[in-house]
Amino acid sequence: MGHSGAAGGCVGSAVAPVAPAPPPGFYLSHRAARGNGGVPGPAGARPVQGGRKRRSQAFFTLLTQVFQVSRARSRRRSDDQLSLPFAALDEEAFLEAMVARGVTRVRQIRFKANRTRIVSISAHGSALNVHECFRTAPEDVLDAVAAFVLLPQRSAAFRANVARMRAWWERQAEQATEPPRPAPTCATPAQDRYLRTLYRNLNRSHFGGRLPADLPLRLSARMLRRFGHVAYDRRRGRHVVSELALNADLMLAGNEGALLDTMLHEMAHAEAWLAHGHRGHGEPWRVIAERVGCQAGACSTMRLRRRRRSAPPDPRVPAAVQARPPKLAAKAQRR
Repeated sequence: MGHSGAAGGCVGSAVAPVAPAPPPGFYLSHRAARGNGGVPGPAGARPVQGGRKRRSQAFFTLLTQVFQVSRARSRRRSDDQLSLPFAALDEEAFLEAMVARGVTRVRQIRFKANRTRIVSISAHGSALNVHECFRTAPEDVLDAVAAFVLLPQRSAAFRANVARMRAWWERQAEQATEPPRPAPTCATPAQDRYLRTLYRNLNRSHFGGRLPADLPLRLSARMLRRFGHVAYDRRRGRHVVSELALNADLMLAGNEGALLDTMLHEMAHAEAWLAHGHRGHGEPWRVIAERVGCQAGACSTMRLRRRRRSAPPDPRVPAAVQARPPKLAAKAQRR
């Protein structure tokens, strides 16, 4: 009874609503202050003149500042999260992550410790071969792996995602404290001595001895289409080459010219990486390739004699090149 009477009759005792105080540095004009519950600025403060337009500008300025502070806090949280170790994914969890991103044709994930190939798809398309470093990849890198499977290879988006995967792989390789274990070679001791002699002579005659004298060399019986490759790496901020590998079929009779050209081709890649930080067949590599006399293109025009698919690698040493490798190197330089 008394409560209802106070609510209906004692208006004078009711507390008048108080307008929210404006943020510091934002003061209404006197007219606006009187119409907004009488909230003037502090003594001596200069009121904002210009009516609604000036008030809107000040409000959006304040809103922008608040947004910038929020974004900075979010960035710090993100950096803190990236500094934490990611949980390693096994094959099943990685496959689930790919399926969640729309990759439905892949049925199997195979983690591999490859040196040059980061991600590849099997011939039948149902298996995805992924480098071991992607076990701890963050979400955006997993998105890039899925895009590698889904996007057309000639699209700009495909190339951008490949660059993102490569950047992750290089960061993991740079953090490694030990060099990768050497890959198996199918070269016989005589072939190994021949390759090292050829490399040493070409390094002296074509590259001025600037390439590492102890660069690991090997023959690979698993290369099908490629003639050779170099493995790029970074250790403690320095560019290094982990290996130079050649197709074992280059040792067959009749492939001496392709062997010499391929060796120069791959050594040019090594110089481009060590001296210029360049990988691939861009301008820095082409300049070196033209200087040393090998074919300045990504694909060779030479026809390579090949062994039967089921046949083991040929143990022979190319006699013509083995006899006088410095003379052959000079011939390649004149070409």
